[in-house]
Parts: sequence; C-alpha cells; structure tokens
Amino acid sequence: MTPEGFTFVNQRQCLVMHTGHQGILFGGMMLSWLDEAGALFAEEASRAAKLVTRALDAMEFINPVYPSENVRFYAKVDRRGTTSVTVRIQAFVHDPRARRAPKPVTEACMTFVSVNEEGGKCPIDWDSITD
Repeated sequence: MTPEGFTFVNQRQCLVMHTGHQGILFGGMMLSWLDEAGALFAEEASRAAKLVTRALDAMEFINPVYPSENVRFYAKVDRRGTTSVTVRIQAFVHDPRARRAPKPVTEACMTFVSVNEEGGKCPIDWDSITD
C-alpha cells in the first residue's frame, strides 16, 4: 500500500532498544528515522551533491509503534526551491504477522538545503533532472 502520489523510501523495524519507558517507539527515534528517510528521498529527487536539514514542520503521533512492528516511510516533493527541496513524508506501521491494514504513524514536511563545501547555500539544477 503506497499512498497516492508518494514513493516508498525505506523501512525500519522497531526494536526494544528503540522504545521509551512506555514500551513504545521513542519519539526521538521516530524523528531520526524521519530525517533519514527525508534526506534519502531529497537526495534522489534533487541530485544535489550535499544537502542538510533546514526545517521540520510540526508533527503529531497518530498511532504508537511497538517492538517488532515495521515502520515504512513514503515521500513526495512538496516544493522545489532555488537552493532547497521540501519533502512531505508519511510513516505507516506494518505488523508483519498481523492481517490488518497499515496504520498511519505520523506525517511531516521537511526542508533540505543544498550546500557547498564551505556550508554556503548553492543552487539545485532542477533543469538537469529528467525523471
């Protein structure tokens, strides 16, 4: 199940070491996974040599993630800027043993900026991307 208009990016499995004291996925771990998925997708979409995370809009946890469940990340380009790309990411929990529909976990928009070796902004050549 891929959300319409989105591309599958990656999948992570929730392990006990990823949980907080409540026995569910620690929020900071989800933020890390979102950043990783967003960066992977932004790099592919922009073909920029070096991207850094600029911003993450508000996010809300919709459903918990328990150990042994898989979180799948899907993304799409929300906005193309001169030096940046904004990516919308959706995360869904999949239990590999259950026969139920995937549950949404969270959604966020992340902005990544193309930078040069000195850390200054540099343009993204959107015209050279053919797919």
